[in-house]
Formats: sequence, C-alpha cells, structure tokens
Amino acid sequence: MSSRQDNTGDASRASPDQNAFPAYFELVPGELTARVYLHEINSPDGPIPCWSYVTDGMWAHGQKELIFTLRRGRGEKASDFPEDPFQFFVAVHGFAARGQLVDAGDISQFGGAGLLGYEGLAYIRPQPFKAFEVSSPALAAILLTEEELVAVKEFGITRVMARLGQAYHYYPCPPWSDRTRSGLPLIERMQESLLARTHRIRAPGVRVRLEGNQILLRLLPQASPNLQSQLGQLPSNVSLSLLTELDPVADGCLVWEPGQSGPVAITPPNSDGSRLAGCFMAFVPEQAEDGGQLFEDGFVMMLTDASWMTIRQALETRRAVSVPAAKTGLSFSMEWVAEDYENPVDGLTYHSEEGWETYSPEGPRADESGGPVDVKQVILLTSQGDLETRVGTQPLTAYIEAIRGAVQDHFAALAQGPGQELHLQFEVQPEGAVDLKMASQPGIADEILQGLYSDLLRLRTPEVNRGPIAFQIVFAIWGGSATS
Repeated sequence: MSSRQDNTGDASRASPDQNAFPAYFELVPGELTARVYLHEINSPDGPIPCWSYVTDGMWAHGQKELIFTLRRGRGEKASDFPEDPFQFFVAVHGFAARGQLVDAGDISQFGGAGLLGYEGLAYIRPQPFKAFEVSSPALAAILLTEEELVAVKEFGITRVMARLGQAYHYYPCPPWSDRTRSGLPLIERMQESLLARTHRIRAPGVRVRLEGNQILLRLLPQASPNLQSQLGQLPSNVSLSLLTELDPVADGCLVWEPGQSGPVAITPPNSDGSRLAGCFMAFVPEQAEDGGQLFEDGFVMMLTDASWMTIRQALETRRAVSVPAAKTGLSFSMEWVAEDYENPVDGLTYHSEEGWETYSPEGPRADESGGPVDVKQVILLTSQGDLETRVGTQPLTAYIEAIRGAVQDHFAALAQGPGQELHLQFEVQPEGAVDLKMASQPGIADEILQGLYSDLLRLRTPEVNRGPIAFQIVFAIWGGSATS
C-alpha cells in the first residue's frame, strides 16, 4: 500500500535514522502522500518525543490535510514508527473522494481492533509545531477510548479536550496520542451534569468566552443552518445548551468533573485567564429576571421569556443581541463573526472560514483620557496558529504597543482637528523587512502621514521565523489630524 523514501527522495525500505527525517511515503500513487517527522514537544512535564504523520493530497478533494502525532514509547527507536496510520489516511482519502468529509469536532469510530488499540479518534484544530508547517488547511487527529468517544457525542469535544489538557498539563489539550495512557472516566457520573438535563445542540462555529462580567457568544455563519433547523423543532420554553468549540481568542478554558466544588480552568503559559472559554452555553427561560453565571465548564443564562425569545430569534436570523444582567449576575452578548473582510487599505476582500479575529484594547478611550489616538481594534491577517509559530504572542504584543506609542507621539504634536480613522497594515518578513500600508478616512494630509510612515519604519521589529506575519491596526484619531 505504501512505499518509503528517505528525505533525499531515493526509494528505500531501510529504517531511517534521525538524519533521514522526514520519511516520505506514497500512499495512493499520484494522489496521496505522507511524511513522518521526528521531533519533540515541550511540555510542563518535560520534552515529549514524537512522530508526526502529515498528509498531502486530501485537500484536492476538499478534505483538510491530517496531522497525527504519536508519542514515542520508552525504548522505541526513531525508525520504529508504526505504519498503521497510513491505512487510516487512505480510508479518509477514499471517503473524501466520495464527498464525505470530516472537520474539527467530528469523530471517527473503528471496528475490529481499531487503530493502535483505540476505538476511534477526534478531529481538532491543529496546534503549531516548529518542526514543520502545512501549507493547506489541516486538522489534527487524536486517539480516544470508547468512553471518551461517547462523552464527545453526548457533551461535545471541548469538554473532553479540556479534561485531557488538565490531565496532561497541556493547554488546550495534548496534541499527541499516547498508546499507553489510561482512558478518562467520563461517563459514569456525567449524568450529574446540567448538560444531561437540557436539550443539546452541536453546531460548528459556535464559541463562547467570558470577558470581565460579560458572557460573549460568537457564531460563524456556518452555524446558522444547523441552529435554524434544530431550533425550529423545539418548544419555546425548553431549556437549551449549545455545545461550543474552543474560542481561538480565549486564553484559558473552563474544565469540570463531577464533585468539583468551584470553577476550575486550564490556561497556557503566561496567561492571565482574562478570556476564559466555555464548553457550552446554556439558556434557561421562564425566570423572573435575567442574569448569567459560570456553571461546571460553561455558562448559564437565566432569562425571562421575553429575553429568551429575543435571543432565540437572533440565533435563527443571524442578528446580534445583548442582554444586561438585572442585578449581580453576568450580562450576555451575542455576535456573528464575519468570514469576509473588506480591507480598506488594499481594497481586497479577505476570506477566512474561521472568521476574522479582531481584538479591542482594554482601558480608557483616548478621548476620555485626553490622548489624541485610540486603538479601536487589531485585525489579524495571519492565522492565530501561524502567529504563535512565527513570532509568539508577547513579542507581537510588544511590537503593537510600540506602534501605538509612535502614533500617539506623532499626533500629540499636531494641532487639533476633526475625528479621523487611520488604518495601518504591517507585513513583517523573517529578515526584518516591513511592508507598511496606510489608509485614512476621511483623509489625513500626505505630509502628516509621511512623517508617521518614517517613524514607524524605524521601530525595532520582533524576530519572525518561517514565514511573514501580517496584521492591521485601526486607530481613531480624536485630535491633531488635519485633513488634506
């Protein structure tokens, strides 16, 4: 079924050594190949030696490429990687050729002996590895026990991911599969969960997180058909739980197991946990007043009938809605995330099936604090995963703060003028070169922008590796912005 080549391209059945990776396999002649990479993953418990199997050829059928990472056992040589995953890749490729695709949140169950002793696996969004990059859209696949598969079906993939992350001290969950691990005990007492007592809807593209005292539910357009069809079949007074994906903007995730006395969350290194993702969003109507709370590993919004109807209609018609808390509970806000971004800087339309991630800064607005500029939002034109691999959160944050300071200083020295909106677009190359584009509305004088342009290009850029990064910052110029 497969032929092996070392990384020089010469066909060989010899066992590769550590210098002969990635090892290359042709699985379906002319259509599907796979490479096996030898690398380590840093974890709080020490480096994890791994093999990562990466396909090439799925995307031709609309199926995202697959990444399957397997922990090397103690005493296993570099050349001892199992070839069982190749048969699985061929099967997925065959299904894809017939139009049967899998995506993040889906599962595959195996008959017979399973795959490497496991009953099935789940597909999740891939985490970036320094050892390799995948140019096409991709999914990661992680092995699950039979009990874990049942838990995914009943309560969603995010709850299981968070429990694995907690068990292995790795946020949001370990990207590797360990053939020796014990399965998580997830089902026996899960009937104690609120989710077991509410109607549950799983729709791709539904995410929820907590910011301050507000529950923020964010939905991609792809969630709409599923929500519309299922909501239309439910009575108006039924309690409802949406099983959510991990919000990519979150810097932590709630985790729960029966008997837990209070909220618990897992977070990545250096996180302050200010944007905690939830594994579900529950709505409970027929209440005397509105108010939300953390519950288990998700959020519950207690609602009056009028507020519930407003939210329900917004879910069916793709509208934004906000519900303030009546007293001390959490408020609620729901927004639909655009997949297309009309870029005012270059006039192009950018599309992302994951939606366009924008970040609004915390703290007082510039007009409230007396400063001439305010960062309205930061728009990422490079995916979250690629940013983590190529530059990291802290260096990028420091660079954006330096840009903000330069813009602040530049406009502080100018005379007061009418309000403006300034868009700055940066593309930073690994060698440090910066491509900077500007656009303003209604229009800042060219001589003013030229001075700012020079100031910004003098800023020290962060160290960027393995490909460029691009982002856009939108400023509101409250004063000092003379028009042309």
